[in-house]
Amino acid sequence: MTLSVLFACQEKAEEKQIASDNPKLIELVKKDQEMRSGDMSGMNAGIDLEHRKQVFEMLAKGEIKTAKDKMNAALILQHTNLGYCGEELISESVENYYLATLLSEQAFLEGLEDARAMYAANLDRYLWLTVGIQKYGTQKVYVEEADDFYWVPIDTLTTDQERIEFGISPLKDLLEQASMNSYPKQNLL
Repeated sequence: MTLSVLFACQEKAEEKQIASDNPKLIELVKKDQEMRSGDMSGMNAGIDLEHRKQVFEMLAKGEIKTAKDKMNAALILQHTNLGYCGEELISESVENYYLATLLSEQAFLEGLEDARAMYAANLDRYLWLTVGIQKYGTQKVYVEEADDFYWVPIDTLTTDQERIEFGISPLKDLLEQASMNSYPKQNLL
């Protein structure tokens, strides 16, 4: 009898811990967003890298538990550096975008409505950087020669209804905002 009461109390204590969002992660997101506000002169790849390392440590320790934690972790991972290799824009680690996609999807499935659009953006970024095309239409790139932003190629088989479900405008509206960029043919799945 005593053991069952002890386990019941322990389970209640664990439920209370799970219910609260990770304050260290909240602080990381606050710093991340401050760095990206205004003129973006505060951007620092070294700080982004340190933030991602801290997220991985929290994941390894099981400290990312709530839907909000998962969305916050996805936001930090979404800020993995991009750079050019010749003329091709590549990611420092596309796996970070994949993990961000999974975390934001899980947050959305756990009821965090804000994670809906983040899931679409993370999936689009991952697909763009791995197969060269995005599903929904959330990713644009700046083309210096044109001095303008262009959509990364958008999968035209994705329906407008699917886009709307994730808070994305119909394809016709997206194409009124910007042209679609053409990339060298890649081996698409």
